[in-house]
Amino acid sequence: LKRDVTLCIKLSAEPETESKTAKPVRTQVQVHNREEGQVYTWSLDKFTNRYFIIKEVLERYFEEDALPTLSKDEDPFWDPPETQVLCQGFLKMMSLPYLLDNPRDLLLIGESAGVGIIAVDLIPTDETGEVNICQAADITLEDPNELLGKRLDFVVVVKEAKFIENIFSDTFIEYAIVNQDGRLEKFRTGIVPGVVQNPKYNYRKHHIFECLTETQINYLINHNLCFNMCGTQLPRRASKLFDPRELQALLEKSSPPKNTSPVETSQATVVTQPKPTLTPIAINPQPIPQPVPQPLLSPTAHSSGLHPTNPNNAAHQTPGQNAKDKDCNLF
Repeated sequence: LKRDVTLCIKLSAEPETESKTAKPVRTQVQVHNREEGQVYTWSLDKFTNRYFIIKEVLERYFEEDALPTLSKDEDPFWDPPETQVLCQGFLKMMSLPYLLDNPRDLLLIGESAGVGIIAVDLIPTDETGEVNICQAADITLEDPNELLGKRLDFVVVVKEAKFIENIFSDTFIEYAIVNQDGRLEKFRTGIVPGVVQNPKYNYRKHHIFECLTETQINYLINHNLCFNMCGTQLPRRASKLFDPRELQALLEKSSPPKNTSPVETSQATVVTQPKPTLTPIAINPQPIPQPVPQPLLSPTAHSSGLHPTNPNNAAHQTPGQNAKDKDCNLF
C-alpha cells in the first residue's frame, strides 16, 4: 500500500491495582504513522479489527490495480486525537513517615526519552492541611514505627511543568494513592487548555491516614508515587532527537534544590560531568643505564665444568691444568 507506517509490539505493566501480587504484562501494538506525525497505541482487540480492514483495502488494491483513495474515517492507520498518557515522573514517598517534605523537579519520561520536567512536592501537615510541620517545628523521626496508630496528614502539590517542545495539548496530571481502606484512589489536576509549553497547574490536595498501620508505613517507605502527564499529542512531522542540554537548561531555570548532592535517577536532574583539566608534568631526563658486560667462558672451562673465578676449584685442579688456565683468559 506504500504507506509510511510502522507497527511494533509494545509490552507494558498493567495499571497499578490494589493486588499485592506481581503485575501482569500487557501486550499492545504501537503504530508509528509518520504521514500524520502521530504514534498510536492499539489493544490486541483493536489491532484484530484493523487487521481485517487492512486486508479489505489490500484486496481492493489487487482488484483495481491502483492504490485506493481513503478518507480519514476509512483509513485503518489513522485515529482521531484522544487523551492518553504522554509521559511519567516518579517521586519517592519515603520522606512522609519521617515527617519531611520532598520538593522535586521530576524528569518526565516519554516513549523513548525525557520530554521535560514537573515541579511537585510532598508535605507533611497539621490536621488543617495548611501548616508544614517540618518547617513549623523541628520534628524529625528516626524510626517511622513511632507513627503506628497515629494520624498522618500530608499534601500533594503539583506546581507546573516545562516541556522541551510544544507537542502536547490540553494536559493534566493524574496520580493514585492507596487510601485508608486499602483501596487505590485516583486524583487529577485541572486541565490546562490549549498548547502550553509551561503549564501551571497550581494543584494542592490534602490526604489523610486516620490510623497508620504497619502495612501503610511500609507502603509509604517503599512506594513511588507516579505522576502521569495526560493529554493529546500534536502531529510531529519530523522526529527530534532528545538533547540533554535542552533539559539541563530547563532545570537551571527552575528553583535550585535544597540539597546539592546527587539525587536518585527517578527524581534526578541531568548531571553533566566537568571536563578534566590536564596539568603538564615536567620530566627530568635520566641517563639510560648501560648494560654491564658479563664474563664469557672459554670452551675449555665449560667442558671441565669449573668456574674460573671460584677459588674452591683450585683444590680440584691438576698440575697440568694450571698451564692451560693461563691461556683461558676471560674477555
